[in-house]
Amino acid sequence: NCTITQAMNGPEALTLIENGLMPDLVLLDVMMPRMSGFDVARRLRERFAPYELPILILTAKNRATDLVAGLEAGANDYLAKPFDKQELLARVNTLLALKEAVKAHDQLTLIEQELTVARRIQRSILPTRVPHLPQLDIQVRYRPMASVGGDYYDFFEIDQQRLGILVADVSGHGVPAALVAAMIKIAFSVQKPNARSASIVLTSMNHILVDRISKQYLTAGYVYINLATRKLFHANAGHWPLLVWKQQTQTLHEYKPDGLIMGWLAEVDYGSVEIDLEPGDRVILYTDAVIEVRNETNELFGEERFHQLIKTGHTLTAAELADSILDQLQSWSKLEAGLEDDLTLMVIDVLDK
Repeated sequence: NCTITQAMNGPEALTLIENGLMPDLVLLDVMMPRMSGFDVARRLRERFAPYELPILILTAKNRATDLVAGLEAGANDYLAKPFDKQELLARVNTLLALKEAVKAHDQLTLIEQELTVARRIQRSILPTRVPHLPQLDIQVRYRPMASVGGDYYDFFEIDQQRLGILVADVSGHGVPAALVAAMIKIAFSVQKPNARSASIVLTSMNHILVDRISKQYLTAGYVYINLATRKLFHANAGHWPLLVWKQQTQTLHEYKPDGLIMGWLAEVDYGSVEIDLEPGDRVILYTDAVIEVRNETNELFGEERFHQLIKTGHTLTAAELADSILDQLQSWSKLEAGLEDDLTLMVIDVLDK
């Protein structure tokens, strides 16, 4: 189905387009009053590229010189009269299909350019190194999705015995998620004076972000570790539970204090939990891709399998466990095909030093 707008001569056709009419395709007769089809085509080509506005010239002339003149004037195609109706429709459909193909290619190119920008943003905001504390073995495994997701992690290196850790996950993908992640970095960076209070860190970050992220939200978990007192404090903003493996009792514990996701409500207070740490204990933070990776039958990897890997891998080093978990996820989901979401996994061992 199509709508046809008719002009009686060349100037009238140009006036219609100058006044806002944007046709998908123009059919021109070479022999028109006041202005030839060749002249109209030349004028149109001053404003529109061949892929933006296809032009099909119709003429009773069928000489090679006229064909060349039509193409040089900017016509995409040329059809001699008398013409077959089916051939005309076929030529029109072909030109429209080519126009749509170019448009799709341009959109794909734009998307790729946006993704390149998003990847640069993402690389620029993540830490370039992991903190080194004598009593901690910190291992981070980060795998970005193909189209750029919104995982973010960062650290407060206070001294050799105190450390703040943030893991966050922004809704959505691409440039919007990367830009929100960049805002998280800023909101987190100004929290260093509050680092020892997990609840204040998240509450203050939410105040900063709530009016600045539109139609998006984020989950986050913050951990403050004080090795001098062997204490860990954790606050949670709708994120996955913090996992702590207690070596002495050989048990895995989940901690998720109350706290809404960030970015929805301004007046939110985040509670925190206090956890005793001993040498041999293991702390694990992660984002949802670890749990929500699916296999070929669309089955989630799930919390139960993840927890079991932690339990059976308690004799491994932090690096060995992190790599083992990634290997299991890859075996489960064929990760080489590309992640559906960013994956962040952090394994922290408390050392006996």
